[in-house]
Parts: sequence; C-alpha cells; structure tokens
Amino acid sequence: MSLSSDARIAWGLKEEGDELFARGDFGGAIECYTKALGLFPRDPDLWNVKGLALSKLKRYDEAIKSYDAALEHYPRDTRIWNNKGIDLDDAGEHIEAIRCFDIARAWHNKGITLLKLNRDNEAKNAFDRAKELGFS
Repeated sequence: MSLSSDARIAWGLKEEGDELFARGDFGGAIECYTKALGLFPRDPDLWNVKGLALSKLKRYDEAIKSYDAALEHYPRDTRIWNNKGIDLDDAGEHIEAIRCFDIARAWHNKGITLLKLNRDNEAKNAFDRAKELGFS
C-alpha cells in the first residue's frame, strides 16, 4: 500500500521540520509542522513536535495548546503529558504541571516541581519513586 500524495507531502514537511529543529531553527520547524498539520490535523506526533518547537521559543501558551490538540487524538501518550507538564511548570503553573506529571508517571519532573513549591517531603518521595524505577 503506497502513501497518498498528501501523506508524502506531510511526511516530507515533518522531516524538514525535524531537520530545522535539530539545527535550532525553531521558527522554521514550526512553519513546517503547521503546514503538515494542514494536511493531517489529527496527527498527535505533529502536534507534539510543534509544541516542543514552540517551547524552545518560550511560547508556552501556544505549546500547551499544541499538546492539548495532540491529547485530543491520543490521550494516553505519556510523552505528551510529560511535555505539557514541563511547559506548564516553566510557565509557573506548578499545580497543573504536577497533575500532568502524575498522568505521565514522570516522577523526577514531579519532584522538581514539588521542590519549587517547597513541598520537600513529597519531592523526596517522587525522587525515590523515580530511582526505584531506574530514573534519576
């Protein structure tokens, strides 16, 4: 089964966006991902990488909207929940970030956010849980 013309174009745009992202051209990457999303608006991976590029430019509100769009189509992807939590934390929305880290089971990131809230005992528990699972 061959890919449709739109799928080939979208795949090429995503690859181009990934190359631009790797070179640090986050604005260019966002443009490519946005064009690809015009062809495949329900693709959670495209929304996720667009969110990552927006995050690199500290455009957290837009990044969070991209993660939300990805989660509409794939709500069980823990990578997307973790990315959303990181950006919420960076935007100062620590409580909401912790909720995302809970969903993603991102214990280390949860510990970091709990420290910012001076919730040291809970942070220690989160770090201990991360260590138990082989993360540190």
